[in-house]
Amino acid sequence: MSDATREKESLLTTDGDIDLAQLLSLVWRGKAIWIAGLLLGCALAWVYGASLPDKYSADVLVMAADGSQGVSELGGAVGALAGIAGIQVGRGSDRSALALETLKSRAFLLDFLASESVYVPVLAAKGWDSERGNWLWDESIYDPVDEAFINGYEVSLLRAYHKFLDEHLSVYQNKSSGLSTLSVKSYSPAASKVWLDKLVARVNSHMKQLDKNEAEKNLAFLESKLEQTDIAEMKAAFYELIEQQIKTIMLTDARENYALRIIDPAVTPEWPAEPNRKVVVAVGGGCGLLLGLIVSLFLGLRASPASLRY
Repeated sequence: MSDATREKESLLTTDGDIDLAQLLSLVWRGKAIWIAGLLLGCALAWVYGASLPDKYSADVLVMAADGSQGVSELGGAVGALAGIAGIQVGRGSDRSALALETLKSRAFLLDFLASESVYVPVLAAKGWDSERGNWLWDESIYDPVDEAFINGYEVSLLRAYHKFLDEHLSVYQNKSSGLSTLSVKSYSPAASKVWLDKLVARVNSHMKQLDKNEAEKNLAFLESKLEQTDIAEMKAAFYELIEQQIKTIMLTDARENYALRIIDPAVTPEWPAEPNRKVVVAVGGGCGLLLGLIVSLFLGLRASPASLRY
């Protein structure tokens, strides 16, 4: 039997279990290796973390704006008539949920990225120069002098949409409280707030226009049907529905935060949200320590008994 085999067997008890004391002794004798692995892992992780650009996050807390009376809350005959006609009167929290889904939709974000030229930093920025207040560009795809993408680079709004949705925008809904938190991340602290403010304003404007168009269409339909009936009860029902549509139109003209009511507005962040360099260093140190332990155990088990003896 070889010396290495006898050493391995010495780590096992008569029951076939690992002798913890012997194992710990073996680990301790190789402390120089795993300590070096720990320090090297921390150093490499620190270098890697320092090379990562800072990302700033702006957040806004919103809730559903108070809606007008709903179909289910109207009188029985009026509510039934509205339901048959397919008229929705007031949507409350449903409007808020629809606004949040609209905020993440492809059509809405593609229009936002293109009209506000946000797709350019989303695709081409690689950092932010805080001293000069300028974007740091990936010059392999974007020419900051000409302010244009280089020839041969295919600018894809769809790629910008997916990148913005995956890396920049996040929506968290608290079902119990009805509150939602919208966050936008960017290399630029100012841009994160500006983009978020514009997104909230645009989705409110979008929902406002949708409801206004729908109310005007419903109003024209109800007025045409009103002229076609001579039944007093039907006329009363039509008048109540017409009143609700007029209220909706007035609400869209008067309310700025139409679908999403801002509870806590966004502010320009002062400290980066990413990367968490402490976590990066801790993970790197842990990986280096683990690798060092594996190497020290491997070398210890291969060493001769004389080098392992107390």
